[in-house]
Parts: sequence; structure tokens; C-alpha cells
Amino acid sequence: MNLAQLQAAVITETNRPDLVAETLQSVLEATLSCHTLENFKKDLAEATVVFDTPTSYIQKLDTTTIPYFRSMHYIRKTNPLINAAEINNGLPPTTLYYPPDQFAPLVEIDPTDLLDMYGYEKRDVWYQAGTSINIKSSTPLNYAVISWYKFPILDATGVLFNSWIANENPYVIVYKAAGTLFAKIGEDKSWAIYMKAPIPGRGNDTGGLYYQQLNTLLQNNISTRGF
Repeated sequence: MNLAQLQAAVITETNRPDLVAETLQSVLEATLSCHTLENFKKDLAEATVVFDTPTSYIQKLDTTTIPYFRSMHYIRKTNPLINAAEINNGLPPTTLYYPPDQFAPLVEIDPTDLLDMYGYEKRDVWYQAGTSINIKSSTPLNYAVISWYKFPILDATGVLFNSWIANENPYVIVYKAAGTLFAKIGEDKSWAIYMKAPIPGRGNDTGGLYYQQLNTLLQNNISTRGF
């Protein structure tokens, strides 16, 4: 469903066509809420970063420049020029030997855990402080592949609105938005139809309509937690 269709579906559920602004707000809130429940694979994006100082071992990424950035998934070194040179010479990529640390994945660490057991600064690591991703490499770092979890595009005009959940499992958003709207106007009994909590240990299917749809969403989209 697109944004207008989501709004229309919520109005059908709530029978409150007079609450246009409130319905729109509830749909946007519900969309954001559903996407941030889990680390869904379909919220992942990937890009190659080219740093301005290619000989530096220490680099920074500003997360405000990463489109719709929610949280970092991984960072790994890469060298597309090496692979391109091999391909141009008629060789399959990575046929030649290169030190593994030139392509190593970087390990996320706590910013208070910068030293190894010998008192030296850890290398091939990264940590986040505010909107800065700080990277320390064991080799000069010119290129990196980064992967991050994205927020959905919540364009209230509907022109740019983009949500894979709205396309694949729209009623989890519709029912969440309907419950949110009923909560805002104090309709507790109607709210419970959508948002009643599941019975502990009995699964989401024992909850309100939102939780029943949420169960389908989670079953069809395995979280990348621990991936």
C-alpha cells in the first residue's frame, strides 16, 4: 500500500474520516515503529566509501551523510582497484595473494575499550560516538564497504514515502495506526481490539489485531540479530 491507501484503510477501521491529520500522523508513527522493532534484512543498505586521505590509518564517517541511517551493521576494508586490475588482466578476482588485513572486517568496540592486553591501541576496529564512526586500521584505509540499517522514508506528502512493510504486510501498520489513533482520542475499548498485549508465553496470536499481524511479519522476515 502507498501512504494514501494506508490512511484510507485506517479510516475504514476507525470510522473517523474527520481525523485526517491525526490519521496521517498515526500512520507515519506506526510505520516507523514497525521498522524499528527488529533488525530486518530488508532494512539493510550497502555502499562503498572512498576516504579523502587514502594514506591515513585513522578515518571517520559522519552518519548524518549516510542516507536514512539508523544503525551500523558492519564495516570491512576493500580495494576495488586491485580487483578491477585483476579483471582487466583476464584473471578472476582475488586470484593473487594479498595480506588478509587489506580486506579485513572491522570489529566494533566500546569507546572505553581502545587498548589491547599489552596496552597498545587496537587496530582494525571501529566505534561510534554521537554521529561519528571512528575507525582505526592496521593498513592505510582508502576504501571501505559499509552496511547500515535504514529508516523508512516517511514523506507526509506520499510522493517519496517508501516502506517495504507497507508493501508486503500493510495491515501491521494499519492496525498499529488504528490502535494509536484510538489511544489518542481515549477510546480504550477500541484500542484493546488492536493493541491488547499477547498472553505471556502463548505467542503474538493471542494478542490484539496488531500483534496477530506482527506475528506474520516476524515469521516472514528473520531478524539479522547476531548476523
